[in-house]
Amino acid sequence: MAQLDLQDKKPAAARTRFETLLQHDANNSQAMLALAQLSAQAGQEKDYLSWLERAAKAAPDAVQPRLLLADYYLRKNDPAKALVLVREARIANPNNPAVLDMLGNAQLAAGDKDNALASFQKLTETAPQSAAAQVRLATVQTQLKQTDNARASLNRALQLQPAFIDAEVALIGLDAKSGRYAEALQTARKVQQQLPQAPVGWILEGDVLMLQKQPTLALAKYESGWRLQNSGAIAIKIHQAQTQIGTAAVADARLLAWLNAHPADTESRLYLAQSAMNRNDYALANQNFAVLVQKYPSNVLILNNYAFSLQSVKDPRALDYAERALKAAPDNPAVMDTLAGILMAQGKPQRAVQLLQQAQSKAPDNAEIQFHYAQALAQSGDATRARGELQRLFDSGIAFSKETEARALFKQLQTATH
Repeated sequence: MAQLDLQDKKPAAARTRFETLLQHDANNSQAMLALAQLSAQAGQEKDYLSWLERAAKAAPDAVQPRLLLADYYLRKNDPAKALVLVREARIANPNNPAVLDMLGNAQLAAGDKDNALASFQKLTETAPQSAAAQVRLATVQTQLKQTDNARASLNRALQLQPAFIDAEVALIGLDAKSGRYAEALQTARKVQQQLPQAPVGWILEGDVLMLQKQPTLALAKYESGWRLQNSGAIAIKIHQAQTQIGTAAVADARLLAWLNAHPADTESRLYLAQSAMNRNDYALANQNFAVLVQKYPSNVLILNNYAFSLQSVKDPRALDYAERALKAAPDNPAVMDTLAGILMAQGKPQRAVQLLQQAQSKAPDNAEIQFHYAQALAQSGDATRARGELQRLFDSGIAFSKETEARALFKQLQTATH
Protein backbone atom coordinates (compact mmCIF):
# COMPACT_ATOMS: atom_id res chain seq x y z
CA MET A 1 0.00 0.00 0.00
CA ALA A 2 2.84 2.38 0.87
CA GLN A 3 4.38 1.79 -2.57
CA LEU A 4 1.00 2.58 -4.18
CA ASP A 5 0.86 5.83 -2.19
CA LEU A 6 4.31 6.66 -3.58
CA GLN A 7 3.16 5.91 -7.13
CA ASP A 8 0.08 8.10 -6.59
CA LYS A 9 2.39 10.92 -5.40
CA LYS A 10 1.03 10.87 -1.84
CA PRO A 11 4.30 11.10 0.15
CA ALA A 12 2.63 11.96 3.48
CA ALA A 13 0.41 8.87 3.31
CA ALA A 14 3.38 6.71 2.28
CA ARG A 15 5.46 8.06 5.17
CA THR A 16 2.69 7.22 7.66
CA ARG A 17 2.39 3.66 6.31
CA PHE A 18 6.16 3.06 6.50
CA GLU A 19 6.30 4.47 10.05
CA THR A 20 3.39 2.21 11.05
CA LEU A 21 5.22 -0.76 9.50
CA LEU A 22 8.27 0.05 11.66
CA GLN A 23 6.11 0.03 14.81
CA HIS A 24 5.33 -3.65 14.06
CA ASP A 25 8.74 -4.54 12.56
CA ALA A 26 11.35 -2.28 14.19
CA ASN A 27 14.29 -3.61 12.11
CA ASN A 28 12.71 -3.41 8.67
CA SER A 29 15.59 -1.80 6.78
CA GLN A 30 13.59 -1.56 3.52
CA ALA A 31 11.02 0.66 5.27
CA MET A 32 13.87 2.80 6.62
CA LEU A 33 15.35 3.13 3.12
CA ALA A 34 11.94 4.16 1.79
CA LEU A 35 11.68 6.80 4.53
CA ALA A 36 15.19 7.98 3.63
CA GLN A 37 14.06 8.36 0.01
CA LEU A 38 10.99 10.36 1.11
CA SER A 39 13.20 12.60 3.26
CA ALA A 40 15.54 13.20 0.30
CA GLN A 41 12.59 14.13 -1.93
CA ALA A 42 11.38 16.58 0.72
CA GLY A 43 14.87 18.12 1.03
CA GLN A 44 15.22 16.92 4.65
CA GLU A 45 18.94 16.15 4.70
CA LYS A 46 19.27 15.32 8.42
CA ASP A 47 16.32 12.91 8.29
CA TYR A 48 17.72 11.32 5.12
CA LEU A 49 21.05 10.70 6.85
CA SER A 50 19.38 9.46 10.05
CA TRP A 51 17.18 6.91 8.21
CA LEU A 52 20.16 5.61 6.21
CA GLU A 53 22.20 5.18 9.40
CA ARG A 54 19.31 3.32 11.07
CA ALA A 55 18.91 1.09 8.00
CA ALA A 56 22.64 0.25 8.02
CA LYS A 57 22.48 -0.59 11.74
CA ALA A 58 19.33 -2.71 11.33
CA ALA A 59 20.87 -4.79 8.50
CA PRO A 60 24.61 -5.31 9.17
CA ASP A 61 25.17 -7.18 5.88
CA ALA A 62 23.00 -4.95 3.67
CA VAL A 63 24.77 -3.22 0.80
CA GLN A 64 22.30 -0.51 -0.21
CA PRO A 65 22.22 1.65 2.96
CA ARG A 66 26.02 1.64 3.16
CA LEU A 67 26.44 2.55 -0.51
CA LEU A 68 23.89 5.36 -0.20
CA LEU A 69 25.70 6.65 2.90
CA ALA A 70 29.07 6.38 1.15
CA ASP A 71 27.68 8.29 -1.83
CA TYR A 72 26.35 10.98 0.55
CA TYR A 73 29.77 11.43 2.17
CA LEU A 74 31.54 11.50 -1.21
CA ARG A 75 29.23 14.33 -2.28
CA LYS A 76 30.16 16.08 0.99
CA ASN A 77 33.89 15.68 0.15
CA ASP A 78 34.45 13.27 3.05
CA PRO A 79 36.04 10.22 1.35
CA ALA A 80 37.41 8.87 4.67
CA LYS A 81 33.87 8.27 6.02
CA ALA A 82 32.79 6.88 2.66
CA LEU A 83 35.67 4.38 2.71
CA VAL A 84 34.72 3.07 6.17
CA LEU A 85 31.16 2.38 4.96
CA VAL A 86 32.18 0.72 1.68
CA ARG A 87 34.68 -1.51 3.47
CA GLU A 88 31.88 -2.57 5.84
CA ALA A 89 29.71 -3.42 2.82
CA ARG A 90 32.54 -5.35 1.20
CA ILE A 91 33.01 -7.75 4.17
CA ALA A 92 29.80 -9.62 3.35
CA ASN A 93 29.84 -8.77 -0.37
CA PRO A 94 33.46 -8.96 -1.60
CA ASN A 95 32.57 -9.41 -5.28
CA ASN A 96 29.52 -7.16 -5.53
CA PRO A 97 30.12 -4.87 -8.58
CA ALA A 98 28.29 -1.90 -6.99
CA VAL A 99 30.48 -2.21 -3.87
CA LEU A 100 33.69 -2.42 -5.92
CA ASP A 101 32.60 0.56 -8.01
CA MET A 102 31.92 2.70 -4.92
CA LEU A 103 35.15 1.49 -3.29
CA GLY A 104 37.17 2.60 -6.31
CA ASN A 105 35.40 5.97 -6.39
CA ALA A 106 36.03 6.53 -2.67
CA GLN A 107 39.70 5.56 -2.98
CA LEU A 108 40.08 7.88 -5.95
CA ALA A 109 38.44 10.74 -4.01
CA ALA A 110 40.86 10.06 -1.13
CA GLY A 111 43.82 10.30 -3.53
CA ASP A 112 44.63 6.59 -3.23
CA LYS A 113 45.01 5.95 -6.97
CA ASP A 114 46.91 2.65 -6.68
CA ASN A 115 44.18 0.97 -4.61
CA ALA A 116 41.49 2.56 -6.80
CA LEU A 117 43.22 0.92 -9.78
CA ALA A 118 43.11 -2.48 -8.03
CA SER A 119 39.41 -2.01 -7.16
CA PHE A 120 38.43 -1.11 -10.71
CA GLN A 121 40.51 -3.98 -12.13
CA LYS A 122 38.60 -6.31 -9.80
CA LEU A 123 35.35 -4.67 -10.97
CA THR A 124 36.16 -5.45 -14.64
CA GLU A 125 36.79 -9.10 -13.63
CA THR A 126 33.51 -9.44 -11.68
CA ALA A 127 31.51 -7.55 -14.35
CA PRO A 128 33.30 -8.56 -17.59
CA GLN A 129 30.42 -7.41 -19.81
CA SER A 130 30.24 -3.92 -18.28
CA ALA A 131 31.48 -1.14 -20.57
CA ALA A 132 31.10 1.34 -17.68
CA ALA A 133 33.57 -0.71 -15.57
CA GLN A 134 36.18 -0.42 -18.35
CA VAL A 135 35.67 3.37 -18.44
CA ARG A 136 36.12 3.54 -14.65
CA LEU A 137 39.38 1.59 -14.97
CA ALA A 138 40.55 3.85 -17.82
CA THR A 139 39.91 6.95 -15.66
CA VAL A 140 42.41 5.78 -13.02
CA GLN A 141 44.87 4.50 -15.61
CA THR A 142 44.81 7.96 -17.22
CA GLN A 143 45.47 9.64 -13.87
CA LEU A 144 48.38 7.25 -13.28
CA LYS A 145 49.77 8.18 -16.74
CA GLN A 146 49.17 4.60 -17.99
CA THR A 147 48.03 5.97 -21.34
CA ASP A 148 48.32 2.77 -23.40
CA ASN A 149 46.46 0.73 -20.77
CA ALA A 150 43.76 3.41 -20.56
CA ARG A 151 43.32 3.39 -24.34
CA ALA A 152 43.05 -0.42 -24.31
CA SER A 153 40.37 -0.26 -21.57
CA LEU A 154 38.37 2.33 -23.53
CA ASN A 155 38.60 0.28 -26.72
CA ARG A 156 37.36 -2.76 -24.74
CA ALA A 157 34.44 -0.65 -23.50
CA LEU A 158 33.58 0.27 -27.10
CA GLN A 159 33.78 -3.39 -28.16
CA LEU A 160 31.26 -4.23 -25.43
CA GLN A 161 29.04 -1.23 -26.22
CA PRO A 162 29.95 0.29 -29.61
CA ALA A 163 28.18 3.66 -29.21
CA PHE A 164 28.97 4.22 -25.51
CA ILE A 165 29.30 8.00 -25.29
CA ASP A 166 31.23 7.99 -21.96
CA ALA A 167 33.95 5.82 -23.52
CA GLU A 168 34.03 7.93 -26.69
CA VAL A 169 34.37 11.19 -24.74
CA ALA A 170 37.19 9.72 -22.62
CA LEU A 171 38.96 8.32 -25.70
CA ILE A 172 38.80 11.68 -27.49
CA GLY A 173 40.29 13.39 -24.42
CA LEU A 174 43.03 10.78 -24.10
CA ASP A 175 43.97 10.90 -27.79
CA ALA A 176 43.90 14.71 -27.96
CA LYS A 177 46.13 15.09 -24.88
CA SER A 178 48.53 12.49 -26.34
CA GLY A 179 48.79 14.48 -29.58
CA ARG A 180 46.80 11.87 -31.55
CA TYR A 181 44.58 14.57 -33.02
CA ALA A 182 43.53 12.66 -36.16
CA GLU A 183 42.18 9.77 -34.06
CA ALA A 184 40.44 12.19 -31.67
CA LEU A 185 38.77 14.05 -34.56
CA GLN A 186 37.72 10.76 -36.16
CA THR A 187 35.96 9.65 -32.93
CA ALA A 188 34.30 13.08 -32.54
CA ARG A 189 32.90 12.82 -36.09
CA LYS A 190 31.65 9.32 -35.31
CA VAL A 191 29.74 10.77 -32.33
CA GLN A 192 28.19 13.38 -34.67
CA GLN A 193 26.85 10.56 -36.88
CA GLN A 194 25.58 8.58 -33.87
CA LEU A 195 23.84 11.59 -32.29
CA PRO A 196 23.00 13.97 -35.17
CA GLN A 197 20.50 15.99 -33.10
CA ALA A 198 22.81 16.44 -30.09
CA PRO A 199 25.58 19.07 -29.85
CA VAL A 200 28.10 16.80 -28.10
CA GLY A 201 29.95 15.57 -31.22
CA TRP A 202 30.44 19.10 -32.54
CA ILE A 203 31.61 20.37 -29.15
CA LEU A 204 34.12 17.52 -28.86
CA GLU A 205 35.51 18.30 -32.32
CA GLY A 206 35.79 21.97 -31.33
CA ASP A 207 37.64 21.02 -28.14
CA VAL A 208 40.23 19.02 -30.12
CA LEU A 209 40.72 21.94 -32.54
CA MET A 210 41.22 24.31 -29.58
CA LEU A 211 43.97 22.01 -28.28
CA GLN A 212 45.50 22.22 -31.77
CA LYS A 213 45.41 26.03 -31.41
CA GLN A 214 42.91 26.41 -34.25
CA PRO A 215 40.27 28.65 -32.60
CA THR A 216 38.66 29.80 -35.89
CA LEU A 217 37.92 26.21 -36.95
CA ALA A 218 36.87 25.36 -33.36
CA LEU A 219 34.45 28.30 -33.30
CA ALA A 220 32.67 26.98 -36.40
CA LYS A 221 32.17 23.59 -34.68
CA TYR A 222 30.92 25.24 -31.47
CA GLU A 223 28.45 27.30 -33.54
CA SER A 224 27.17 24.05 -35.11
CA GLY A 225 26.61 22.68 -31.60
CA TRP A 226 24.95 25.95 -30.54
CA ARG A 227 22.46 25.71 -33.43
CA LEU A 228 21.38 22.30 -32.12
CA GLN A 229 21.13 23.40 -28.48
CA ASN A 230 21.80 26.63 -26.57
CA SER A 231 23.47 26.25 -23.18
CA GLY A 232 25.80 28.11 -20.84
CA ALA A 233 28.50 25.47 -21.32
CA ILE A 234 28.52 26.03 -25.10
CA ALA A 235 28.32 29.82 -24.64
CA ILE A 236 31.54 29.61 -22.58
CA LYS A 237 33.30 27.59 -25.29
CA ILE A 238 32.26 30.09 -27.98
CA HIS A 239 33.63 32.89 -25.77
CA GLN A 240 36.94 31.07 -25.32
CA ALA A 241 37.34 30.56 -29.08
CA GLN A 242 36.38 34.17 -29.92
CA THR A 243 38.80 35.48 -27.27
CA GLN A 244 41.65 33.39 -28.69
CA ILE A 245 40.87 34.65 -32.20
CA GLY A 246 41.33 38.18 -30.83
CA THR A 247 37.72 39.35 -30.77
CA ALA A 248 37.30 39.63 -26.98
CA ALA A 249 34.85 42.57 -27.21
CA VAL A 250 32.53 40.56 -29.48
CA ALA A 251 32.92 37.54 -27.18
CA ASP A 252 32.07 39.58 -24.06
CA ALA A 253 29.01 41.20 -25.68
CA ARG A 254 27.64 37.83 -26.75
CA LEU A 255 28.16 36.19 -23.35
CA LEU A 256 26.63 39.21 -21.59
CA ALA A 257 23.57 38.90 -23.86
CA TRP A 258 23.29 35.24 -22.82
CA LEU A 259 23.57 36.20 -19.14
CA ASN A 260 20.94 38.93 -19.51
CA ALA A 261 18.58 36.29 -20.88
CA HIS A 262 19.69 33.67 -18.30
CA PRO A 263 20.56 35.60 -15.10
CA ALA A 264 20.58 32.41 -12.99
CA ASP A 265 23.51 30.92 -14.97
CA THR A 266 26.11 31.33 -12.23
CA GLU A 267 28.74 29.17 -13.90
CA SER A 268 28.85 31.33 -17.05
CA ARG A 269 28.89 34.54 -15.01
CA LEU A 270 31.76 33.31 -12.84
CA TYR A 271 33.66 32.24 -15.97
CA LEU A 272 33.16 35.72 -17.52
CA ALA A 273 34.26 37.50 -14.32
CA GLN A 274 37.43 35.37 -14.09
CA SER A 275 38.16 35.72 -17.82
CA ALA A 276 37.78 39.51 -17.65
CA MET A 277 40.01 39.68 -14.56
CA ASN A 278 42.72 37.60 -16.27
CA ARG A 279 42.57 40.01 -19.25
CA ASN A 280 42.86 43.03 -16.89
CA ASP A 281 39.32 44.14 -17.79
CA TYR A 282 38.52 44.93 -14.17
CA ALA A 283 35.38 46.95 -14.95
CA LEU A 284 33.73 43.92 -16.57
CA ALA A 285 35.10 41.60 -13.87
CA ASN A 286 33.78 43.78 -11.03
CA GLN A 287 30.38 44.19 -12.71
CA ASN A 288 29.94 40.39 -12.67
CA PHE A 289 31.58 39.69 -9.31
CA ALA A 290 29.15 42.24 -7.79
CA VAL A 291 26.20 40.14 -9.03
CA LEU A 292 27.81 36.90 -7.83
CA VAL A 293 28.67 38.17 -4.35
CA GLN A 294 25.03 39.19 -3.82
CA LYS A 295 23.97 35.63 -4.54
CA TYR A 296 26.88 33.89 -2.75
CA PRO A 297 27.98 36.23 0.08
CA SER A 298 30.19 33.58 1.75
CA ASN A 299 31.81 32.01 -1.32
CA VAL A 300 35.58 32.20 -0.79
CA LEU A 301 36.57 32.12 -4.46
CA ILE A 302 34.15 34.92 -5.36
CA LEU A 303 35.06 37.09 -2.34
CA ASN A 304 38.80 36.65 -2.86
CA ASN A 305 38.78 37.34 -6.60
CA TYR A 306 36.39 40.28 -6.22
CA ALA A 307 38.76 41.75 -3.61
CA PHE A 308 41.74 41.32 -5.97
CA SER A 309 39.83 42.81 -8.90
CA LEU A 310 38.63 45.80 -6.84
CA GLN A 311 42.16 46.40 -5.54
CA SER A 312 43.43 46.43 -9.14
CA VAL A 313 41.36 49.60 -9.72
CA LYS A 314 42.18 50.94 -6.22
CA ASP A 315 38.57 50.57 -5.07
CA PRO A 316 38.56 50.97 -1.25
CA ARG A 317 35.93 48.20 -0.88
CA ALA A 318 38.65 45.66 -1.69
CA LEU A 319 39.77 45.46 1.95
CA ASP A 320 36.29 44.57 3.23
CA TYR A 321 35.84 41.75 0.70
CA ALA A 322 39.33 40.40 1.42
CA GLU A 323 38.57 40.40 5.17
CA ARG A 324 35.31 38.57 4.49
CA ALA A 325 37.17 35.99 2.40
CA LEU A 326 39.65 35.42 5.25
CA LYS A 327 36.80 35.03 7.74
CA ALA A 328 35.22 32.40 5.45
CA ALA A 329 38.55 30.56 4.91
CA PRO A 330 41.05 31.49 7.65
CA ASP A 331 43.62 28.86 6.52
CA ASN A 332 43.57 29.57 2.77
CA PRO A 333 47.00 30.81 1.59
CA ALA A 334 45.61 32.46 -1.58
CA VAL A 335 43.16 34.47 0.54
CA MET A 336 45.94 35.54 2.94
CA ASP A 337 48.04 36.58 -0.06
CA THR A 338 45.26 38.76 -1.52
CA LEU A 339 44.58 40.49 1.81
CA ALA A 340 48.31 41.03 2.41
CA GLY A 341 48.66 42.69 -1.01
CA ILE A 342 45.83 45.10 -0.18
CA LEU A 343 47.35 45.89 3.23
CA MET A 344 50.75 46.61 1.63
CA ALA A 345 49.09 48.94 -0.89
CA GLN A 346 47.55 50.77 2.09
CA GLY A 347 50.95 51.05 3.81
CA LYS A 348 50.22 48.44 6.52
CA PRO A 349 53.10 45.98 6.07
CA GLN A 350 53.20 44.61 9.65
CA ARG A 351 49.96 42.62 9.37
CA ALA A 352 50.87 41.72 5.78
CA VAL A 353 54.12 40.14 7.07
CA GLN A 354 52.16 38.02 9.58
CA LEU A 355 49.65 36.87 6.96
CA LEU A 356 52.30 36.03 4.37
CA GLN A 357 54.39 34.14 6.92
CA GLN A 358 51.32 31.97 7.60
CA ALA A 359 50.54 31.66 3.88
CA GLN A 360 54.12 30.61 3.12
CA SER A 361 54.01 27.88 5.80
CA LYS A 362 50.83 26.49 4.17
CA ALA A 363 52.10 26.81 0.56
CA PRO A 364 55.91 26.50 0.81
CA ASP A 365 56.36 25.92 -2.95
CA ASN A 366 54.37 28.98 -4.03
CA ALA A 367 56.99 31.38 -5.40
CA GLU A 368 54.55 34.30 -5.75
CA ILE A 369 53.68 34.13 -2.03
CA GLN A 370 57.38 33.95 -1.09
CA PHE A 371 58.11 37.02 -3.24
CA HIS A 372 55.20 38.92 -1.67
CA TYR A 373 56.54 37.95 1.77
CA ALA A 374 59.93 39.44 0.86
CA GLN A 375 58.17 42.58 -0.39
CA ALA A 376 56.26 42.93 2.88
CA LEU A 377 59.46 42.47 4.92
CA ALA A 378 61.20 45.12 2.82
CA GLN A 379 58.26 47.51 3.25
CA SER A 380 58.29 46.93 7.01
CA GLY A 381 61.97 47.96 7.10
CA ASP A 382 63.48 44.48 7.58
CA ALA A 383 65.82 44.55 4.56
CA THR A 384 68.06 41.72 5.84
CA ARG A 385 65.23 39.19 6.16
CA ALA A 386 63.71 40.36 2.88
CA ARG A 387 67.02 39.76 1.10
CA GLY A 388 67.33 36.34 2.75
CA GLU A 389 63.85 35.31 1.56
CA LEU A 390 64.62 36.42 -1.99
CA GLN A 391 67.94 34.54 -1.98
CA ARG A 392 66.13 31.41 -0.77
CA LEU A 393 63.57 31.88 -3.55
CA PHE A 394 66.25 32.20 -6.25
CA ASP A 395 68.14 29.18 -4.87
CA SER A 396 64.98 27.04 -5.07
CA GLY A 397 65.01 27.35 -8.86
CA ILE A 398 61.20 27.69 -8.98
CA ALA A 399 60.19 29.71 -12.05
CA PHE A 400 57.60 32.45 -11.46
CA SER A 401 56.12 35.34 -13.41
CA LYS A 402 57.53 38.16 -11.26
CA GLU A 403 61.16 37.00 -11.25
CA THR A 404 62.45 40.18 -12.98
CA GLU A 405 60.67 42.31 -10.37
CA ALA A 406 62.08 40.12 -7.57
CA ARG A 407 65.67 40.47 -8.84
CA ALA A 408 65.24 44.25 -9.11
CA LEU A 409 64.08 44.35 -5.46
CA PHE A 410 67.03 42.15 -4.41
CA LYS A 411 69.47 44.54 -6.13
CA GLN A 412 67.78 47.52 -4.48
CA LEU A 413 68.02 45.88 -1.04
CA GLN A 414 71.71 45.06 -1.57
CA THR A 415 72.41 48.71 -2.43
CA ALA A 416 70.42 49.93 0.57
CA THR A 417 72.35 47.77 3.06
CA HIS A 418 75.83 48.64 1.78
